[in-house]
Amino acid sequence: MFGFKHNAARSIAPQPAELDPSAVEKSGNLAIHVMPQNFRSAAARQGGKLIGALILAIGFIALAGIAAAGYYFAIGQNNRAEKENTAGIAASGTPKSAADQLAGLNKDLEQKGQGEERPSGQALERYLKFREDIRLVGDLEDYQTLVNNYGSPDYQGRWKAVRAKLEGADDEVLRDFADLLKSYYPKKEALLENLQEKSANTSLALLKMRSGYDDFSVTMSLEDSRWVVDQEAGIYYFSRNGATTTMDDWLAGALLPKEKQAESAAPGKQLMPGRDEDNDGLSDKEENLIGTDPKTADSDGDGYGDFTEFMNLFNPAGTGKLADNSNISEYYNPTFGYRILIPAAWTSESIGGDDSIIIKTPESQFMQVIVTPNSGRQEIEEWFKNQFNAAEVNYNSIIEKRDEASNAVWRGMKNESGLTVYLTGGKKEYIYTFSYNLGQSGVLDYINIFNAMIKSLSL
Repeated sequence: MFGFKHNAARSIAPQPAELDPSAVEKSGNLAIHVMPQNFRSAAARQGGKLIGALILAIGFIALAGIAAAGYYFAIGQNNRAEKENTAGIAASGTPKSAADQLAGLNKDLEQKGQGEERPSGQALERYLKFREDIRLVGDLEDYQTLVNNYGSPDYQGRWKAVRAKLEGADDEVLRDFADLLKSYYPKKEALLENLQEKSANTSLALLKMRSGYDDFSVTMSLEDSRWVVDQEAGIYYFSRNGATTTMDDWLAGALLPKEKQAESAAPGKQLMPGRDEDNDGLSDKEENLIGTDPKTADSDGDGYGDFTEFMNLFNPAGTGKLADNSNISEYYNPTFGYRILIPAAWTSESIGGDDSIIIKTPESQFMQVIVTPNSGRQEIEEWFKNQFNAAEVNYNSIIEKRDEASNAVWRGMKNESGLTVYLTGGKKEYIYTFSYNLGQSGVLDYINIFNAMIKSLSL
C-alpha cells in the first residue's frame, strides 16, 4: 500500500542424504513425512503413543463440551422465547411482537428500580396527560374513550351517570359540554403530588394546589401498574359566556327544558336580592362584613348614605376612603400588577397560578378574577364581539374608570346578568374577567361588594 514489498517467510528444512522408503506414509495423494522408523527407540515409540492418545482424548472432550454448550444455549433460548410467547398469548391471545417484548422489558426494569414505594411525579404526569388529551375531545364518544383509559371504575361509574343525563341533550348543549371540559387545564408547576401508601398492594396519590387552595384535590390510584383518576373536587370551569361554574351547576342549568332556560336567562328573573332590613341598597350580609349598621341607612351619621359612600369607595363606617376601613383589605397580584379591595374576612386563593384567583364567601358563593392575554390588543368592544360572535354591542353595558387627568385606567363590559365583567387596561395587554358565582342559591347577597371590587381595580 505504501510501496514496500514484503517477502514471504520461508522455512528451510534439512535435506537428508538418503530418504528411507519407510519414512514416507501415504494417505491418498497426500504425503506425510515422519521420523524414520530406525531413529525411534521402543520407549519413545510407546511414550509417543500415550501422548497421542492423551491429546486425542483431551481434544474429544473439549469438542464434546463445546457442542454441548452450543446445544444448551440454542435450546435454552428457544425455550425462553417460547415461554415468553406463550405468556403473551395467554394474556392477549396473540404472540408478543419484538416491540411488545421490549416494552415489557422496559416496564420490568422501571418497576425494579422503583422498589415498593413508587417515585413521586408519575401520578401528576398521568393526570396532566389526561387533562391535555381532554382538549382534543369532540363529542361524548371521545370523552368516553378517555374515561375508559384514564379513569378508575368509580370515576367511570360517575361519568356514566353524567352521560345518561346528557343523552337527550341537543347538539348545542353537547358542544358546550365539550368546550366546558376543555376550559379547565391545570399547569404542572401549580400542582403538588403527595404519595400515600394505602396498603401493600394499593398506592394513592393526592394532587393539591401549591397555592394552598384547599377545595381543589385530585385522587389518583394505582391499578394494574398504572395511575388512574379516581376523584376530582373543587374544579371550576368556564361556560360559554365566560362565567365561572362547577360541573354540577352547569348541568343543572344546561339540562333545563327550553322554556325554563329562557326564563332563567332573562336578566333579573332568576336572581333575588339579599335581605336588606334598612332598605339602603346594601344587603344585611354586606353591612355585617364592612362594619355598618344593617338597621341604619347612614351608619356614621355624616349625611351620606351607606350605599352611596360604599359604591364611591368611601368608608361608610367612619372617615376616610374605603381602604381605611379595618374590615376591608387590599389584594395585590404580583404577577399581573393589579390591586382590588375585598372584605378582610374573605380568603383569596390562586388556582393554577396568579392568572386565576378565587375569592370565597362564607357560603357556597364565590368571586373569581381571571387574566388572559389580549393578543390583538383590541378595544374591549371588538374583543367582546370576536369572542362571543356578537354582531353588535350593548353600549349601556360599558363601564370604565379614569384617573384624575381623565385618562382611561380601564374599560369594560358587563354581561346581561351583570355577574360577569370583562375589562382591559390602557395598554390593552390583558383581558381581566371578573365573575360572581351564586351557586345554587340565586341570591345576590354580595352584588355590591362585587361591583365595588371591580370599581377599586387599579392597574
